[in-house]
Amino acid sequence: MGTDVFGEFLGALTGALDDVGVDGEELARRVGSSRFQLDRLVAAAAGEPPARLRRRVLRERTAYRLLTTTSSILDTAVEAGYGSHESFTRAFSRAYGRAPAAWRRQPSRIPLGAPGNVHFHPPAGIRAPAREKVRPMDVLTRMVEHHVWLAGELMTRAATLPDERLDAPIELSVEGVGDNPTVRRLLARPHAADRSTGRRGLHRPRQAATPSAG
Repeated sequence: MGTDVFGEFLGALTGALDDVGVDGEELARRVGSSRFQLDRLVAAAAGEPPARLRRRVLRERTAYRLLTTTSSILDTAVEAGYGSHESFTRAFSRAYGRAPAAWRRQPSRIPLGAPGNVHFHPPAGIRAPAREKVRPMDVLTRMVEHHVWLAGELMTRAATLPDERLDAPIELSVEGVGDNPTVRRLLARPHAADRSTGRRGLHRPRQAATPSAG
């Protein structure tokens, strides 16, 4: 399943948690898909069809509400779309092994078993696993690549400045920069190397003053 469609589905599902009347057909309409196609794609991505995933997320939310609010069990059941206290109690007991009142007195973990690890995320969202695993070395590589790109951009922009702008004092309250910093001095520091050309800093020679006639 395309991650963009699955993301749209999770967004639509999050927005519909408080809408009791939303069913699979409506969720499919909101993401621009057919019911059959959405069922097939969500089942492939999350390991369960949309309707089952929604029911489980709502049960996790009801457990969270039982634990964090003083709402009655009936109000919690109605909020989750159940027509009666009895039907809610049966569904909750199958999921958590105890009736809502007993679970409220001695709660267990809120997240239920989920093949795709998609869960209710308090206070009103849905949490899905990361789509790709990022290693520390990946983060370091991206930071270095960004630094190299930024250094190159600074050198390119500085090359268009006249000497008076490069050598004009600037106000910069950063420890370790030194007194009376200028753009030229900052770009001449080792960390400002132009990695794309191998040059260090901006060493454009200043124009020699033209001797006055006479």
